[in-house]
Amino acid sequence: MENLQTHISVAGGVVKPVDGVSFHIKQAETVALVGESGSGKSMTALSILRVLPRPGGHIAGGKILFDGVDLAQLSEKEMRSYRGSKIAMILQDPHSSLDPMYQIGEQIGESLRVHHKASGAGVKRRVAELLRLVRIPAAEERARAYPHQMSGGMRQRVVGAIAMSSEPQLIIADEPTTALDVTIQAQYLSLLKDIQANSNLAILLITHDLGIVAKMCQRIIVMYGGRIVEEATVEQAFNRPAHPYTAGLVRSLPKLKGRVPRLYSIEGQPPALDTLPQGCRFAPRCPSVMDTCTKEYPPIVTLQDNQKVACWLHVHDTTKQPAA
Repeated sequence: MENLQTHISVAGGVVKPVDGVSFHIKQAETVALVGESGSGKSMTALSILRVLPRPGGHIAGGKILFDGVDLAQLSEKEMRSYRGSKIAMILQDPHSSLDPMYQIGEQIGESLRVHHKASGAGVKRRVAELLRLVRIPAAEERARAYPHQMSGGMRQRVVGAIAMSSEPQLIIADEPTTALDVTIQAQYLSLLKDIQANSNLAILLITHDLGIVAKMCQRIIVMYGGRIVEEATVEQAFNRPAHPYTAGLVRSLPKLKGRVPRLYSIEGQPPALDTLPQGCRFAPRCPSVMDTCTKEYPPIVTLQDNQKVACWLHVHDTTKQPAA
């Protein structure tokens, strides 16, 4: 993804939920996209799949490169051969993702019929294989069940089976464990890691939970106000965060050892995307704000070990080189 810009036309102007976002994901890699609500995470994911809100949502600039093809330039008909087939998405609420009127097997089979032109007994066999892949017992029987007859954890696994049905190269998981309790959450994350290990698929994990990031991901991308403020390995982000916003997110994690102090919180609220402040968008909440921060948005600089940050605290250090 290069300089992606996604705009939404509204009465009285244009909102820019994705404003010049660039990052990459390698095969078999899990990358976390984190930030508070309204930072642009989910809109970035919807932009990749080209399923933006209508009317008004559109890609205003930049590239979405997938195997050398710019998805932003494809027609809707051409995009259908990628959406759900080569790129799949797991949504955070399986209850609303599944149609209550159709059996589980029919909903998984729909993807097979559309993308692989499968039919008859072949679809039934593949549906059972997919249910077993996501560790649902009595697969043939469960395929005849309706969503309301399954637990939240089972429904989330079914959504995962639908995403895996076309053997995609990239899965976008948008808060996939929000509706699950802690025990089922751990099982589901373990399942995703096992599936990834056997298939080499890439995962873009959108989450608020930094504990999940620590368990699942190799790299972390931090968004704020529609832009990326830091990109780092998970170890870098947790041990030496470069951006004050990243540092604030890490400090807000509860400590399990020793005396438990009052939990840290970042003062203030994220900016509304239709009234963004001048300069750095985190400046009104930043404990290290300088005069420059309120006047001009900082460029991205590359620190040691390819850690990248958009912050004037690092721009003024001449030992760091601007990102290419």
